[in-house]
Amino acid sequence: MGLIMRETKVSVVIPVYCAEKTLIQCLNSICAQTLKDFEIICVDDGSTDNSLDILNTYASKDRRFHILHQENQGAGVARNLGLSYATGKYVVFLDADDYFMPRLLELAYKKAEATCSDIVLYAAKQYNQEKNVSFLAPWILKTKYLPWKKCFSADEVADVLFQITTPEPWSKMFRLDFIRRENLHFQALKNANDVFFVYTALALARRISYIKQPLLFYRVNQKSSLQSNKASAPTNFVDAFLALREELSLCNIFEKFQASFLKAVQANCCYHFRTISINALDLTQRKEILKQLGIPLKYVNIKPDISDNNSIQHKIKSFFRCFREHGMRYALTLAIISVKTKTKG
Repeated sequence: MGLIMRETKVSVVIPVYCAEKTLIQCLNSICAQTLKDFEIICVDDGSTDNSLDILNTYASKDRRFHILHQENQGAGVARNLGLSYATGKYVVFLDADDYFMPRLLELAYKKAEATCSDIVLYAAKQYNQEKNVSFLAPWILKTKYLPWKKCFSADEVADVLFQITTPEPWSKMFRLDFIRRENLHFQALKNANDVFFVYTALALARRISYIKQPLLFYRVNQKSSLQSNKASAPTNFVDAFLALREELSLCNIFEKFQASFLKAVQANCCYHFRTISINALDLTQRKEILKQLGIPLKYVNIKPDISDNNSIQHKIKSFFRCFREHGMRYALTLAIISVKTKTKG
């Protein structure tokens, strides 16, 4: 009688680049998961520090680890490589500077199975490494846009689909055969390489469920973070949204999601124009970007925020921007942390 091969429940894909300072915490958080039936696919993206040695050490002790290596090509290409080796029924992504809560895989897997979901969304907490504090990141899962039903389709929330969650892949679990059936992939961009993959997946999903409980910590305020280098490729987000618009048009669904798409583009333009220096992206380029993306100039302030981060004016502007975008609770949390940090200093 032949052996029956049992399907792995979850594949965890991690792109790793020069992450030796945070990698052990990341890997330990996966090993500590209450769900034990998973594989960990780590893709070393040409690290020049001890990251690869750390990965090999874990692989020598735990057969669930699979270590792949590529020349430095970025997180998007690394995730694609990891996906090509995945054998789980579901796949989740993690950046090497972030870490899971112990029940993430268990809760997301059970939710996916119970609802037959293509995608499971979950909340996350932000961990500020500089200040050593963590707090809920309300923009990762905007519960005010979620329908009351436990499982919904993209069509049911078409006008706000891209406002429900951000394009980061690590706050979602995907059914692997759905990803492969739709031939989804990450773009080979230095930044914003996840926009095309995540937003296309959301638009094509027939069944989406969610967990309001935060299940992951993502790290900010560190130079090696995948999120810290957008100034070196300031127009990558434009390439990502243009590709997304083209793909949705090819699938004959762009008109259905156009309102949500334009809201997402406007929000991204506001954020990037505010945080990228005028030297990296001049005013003429900013106007051209808005024209390409179909956003009227009157809706976006194209000038960067050049105020001193420690000035009263900057802090007041930041407070009201946080309040407007994420609510009073988050704005007050940041204000309290800022005061405490200044007092300790």
